[in-house]
Amino acid sequence: MKGSKKKRVINWSMVRFSWAALMLLGFFIFSMPLAPSGESGDWSQGVSSAAMNYTLREDSAHGAPQQAVVNGW
Repeated sequence: MKGSKKKRVINWSMVRFSWAALMLLGFFIFSMPLAPSGESGDWSQGVSSAAMNYTLREDSAHGAPQQAVVNGW
């Protein structure tokens, strides 16, 4: 048969597997520099700062009028 061409068949499961492997590899490559380093368990300074801010704001709004939240309005 002259000029007959074979139809190229795409293996979609292999394409999906390759795509997933590339995405996983890219995820690990780009997430490694973002990984935390050092001690990550000491939150005492941040917690005390937040508590102090809360106390200061609560005291400064002590005499301010409060807005009532009414269901349906």
